[in-house]
Amino acid sequence: MKQHLLILAFASACTLTTMGMGMDRHKAPAKNVTEENIKLGRYYFKSLPTRFNSKPTRFNQAVFYYKLAVTIAEIEKKPSLLAFAHLSIGVCYLRGDQSLPKDLDQAKKHFEVAAKQNHSVGAKAHALYHLGVMLMKVDRVKAEENFSWVARQNKDSASQRKAIRKLNIIRNMKCDQAAADLSGKRKDHPGDEDGNGPGAAKRARKEGDADVSGREIL
Repeated sequence: MKQHLLILAFASACTLTTMGMGMDRHKAPAKNVTEENIKLGRYYFKSLPTRFNSKPTRFNQAVFYYKLAVTIAEIEKKPSLLAFAHLSIGVCYLRGDQSLPKDLDQAKKHFEVAAKQNHSVGAKAHALYHLGVMLMKVDRVKAEENFSWVARQNKDSASQRKAIRKLNIIRNMKCDQAAADLSGKRKDHPGDEDGNGPGAAKRARKEGDADVSGREIL
């Protein structure tokens, strides 16, 4: 099966050289089949609308070539390209179009694979960012971990800037939650804010510097 895919991928790489994408038609196809399939995937992913077709359906073709790139990268043992291919597949499923329905489960699966690769910091950072966004409403702690990792990288990238903004949002949400919890406690124990409620008496007993009424010990 893999041999068949390898032949198909090599044929697609040969096709790329004759598509007129700034390449010399008379040159032999590049030896790096994985990169050629990634280029084909990117070509279909970034295809712009034409005057005949305002909404081109291209994501299914992009995923086809990205998946070929995954197979070949595994054979050629190129983990950085493997991570980028998985990331690209995840983005296609995350966005979706007329040719490829949006599938968040598939997107999450490919992002997780890309995030586990340590050979491409850029692909890992983008994958962790997308996973963080998907986890914001279900697991805020894990989302914060993902954003923190991306924010710590020494790269002035779009994913890093977005991760920092997401971290600020999460921290603001924590502050709002803490304020709401404090407000709820005050409603449950009225008089705490002026030092005369049951909550104040409890704190006084614990600290040992006042009696149960809140008066100072002389």
